[in-house]
Amino acid sequence: MAIMIPEQVKKFAHPLEEKVFYKLKENLSNDYTVIYEPSVGIDRERKPDFIIISRRHGIFVLDVKSQDLEKIKSANPHQIELENGEVINNFLKTVEGYKYELKKQLERDFKHNPHIVHQEGNHKGKLKFPVLSGIILDVPNKGYTKEEIAQRLALSPLNCFILFSEIDTIESFLKNIPKPFLGEEIMQDTAKEIVTVLFPMYSKTTNYQEKIRKYRKIFEKNFYLLTEIQKTTDHFQRSKLFRENILSTMDYTARLLSTAQESINFSYPDILREIEREREELEKEKFKIAVFGNFSCGKSTFLNALMRIDKLPVKEERATAVFTVLRNAEEHGKQHGEAEIHFKDKDFLRADIVEGIKELGMTAELELDKQEQIYEYFEGLSPSEVQHWIDKVEKIKVRNFDADQRKVVRAYKQILRSILTKVFKNKEIRPGTVKNISPQEASKYITSQEYSDLIHHIVY
Repeated sequence: MAIMIPEQVKKFAHPLEEKVFYKLKENLSNDYTVIYEPSVGIDRERKPDFIIISRRHGIFVLDVKSQDLEKIKSANPHQIELENGEVINNFLKTVEGYKYELKKQLERDFKHNPHIVHQEGNHKGKLKFPVLSGIILDVPNKGYTKEEIAQRLALSPLNCFILFSEIDTIESFLKNIPKPFLGEEIMQDTAKEIVTVLFPMYSKTTNYQEKIRKYRKIFEKNFYLLTEIQKTTDHFQRSKLFRENILSTMDYTARLLSTAQESINFSYPDILREIEREREELEKEKFKIAVFGNFSCGKSTFLNALMRIDKLPVKEERATAVFTVLRNAEEHGKQHGEAEIHFKDKDFLRADIVEGIKELGMTAELELDKQEQIYEYFEGLSPSEVQHWIDKVEKIKVRNFDADQRKVVRAYKQILRSILTKVFKNKEIRPGTVKNISPQEASKYITSQEYSDLIHHIVY
């Protein structure tokens, strides 16, 4: 079921909007967030009936309309004239106006947010995902085909509207609205940021404020000021005080988020779980230590020496091409020397394919429906058809791109070649799986670029 904002509506502007609200909730998955009567535009005065945020397909502005076709005298792309002499805006023109206002609002409000707006390049200042519009139309007249309805109301193209009688297919309708480009995915936290702008829902009840003040007092009582810590000359004591400060901050943050859930119609379970996990690690005094540096600067050699092991491959050229995790075997029920390869799942690979197709300028070679289901499209091809795509990728000349693009193009040629060959043609790699291997086998996966592009991380 879709995430509805708000979860409950006290009073709908029109009975049809109420029916649509519950149909959207029922027929869309939890990949969709549906906002009823959001505030749109820089002045926040325009209110489309619905805005739908889709993880994979962008943002949709939808208006709900009911129209007796027998009462229409004439219609054109700009306006509709009724038999009683009243002139109203064409439905499509109205919703496209909302779309334009929303696009400008998001570009302005999130201009410094790299997850929503491009920060550099030719698309600087533009959204990273498409904003689209459509109409949910209820026609009481019987016997009209969709083509006749479109002609009567001057709606074009046909896939810009869906009849209320067909609303059970709303997800398919949204996917088929023409898109100007393949956008980036809208992740959960990003969707929440957008919702807070379009539909502010923070409660200011006395009870809420009292709880926040209470938590603040507890936090301040347990928090050591920097001046206090600096008085301590014992480095271990200093470390302990800093640790207590971090734990206090985590506890305070978790309490704030939990309390906010009482006043916000969606929650932050992922963040709360992450805070709890990090707090547990800190309390047990377990830390992740990141080791990073340029290629072939000696990271693997250093770790082998530090931990008195000989597991990480060492060469004069680049040897370790994937994220590698070293952990205590006994604590995880493993034998010393075992290794796990964690392959990227379908969502990771889908994102790599979409980005690769875009960077190599191959988007036009895929029909729109194939772009939307790009992983499934390649999954359904025969080995020879996949080879045809591999040949297309190989024919792309890096030298034909601008100098500042060549490094990225070269990388995505390799990524697409690996995915197409290992996942779709030979079916050698199963996405999202974990493979237990010996240290000797691990070297092949870590050092080989054609395998490393398919690996999320490896664990020793």
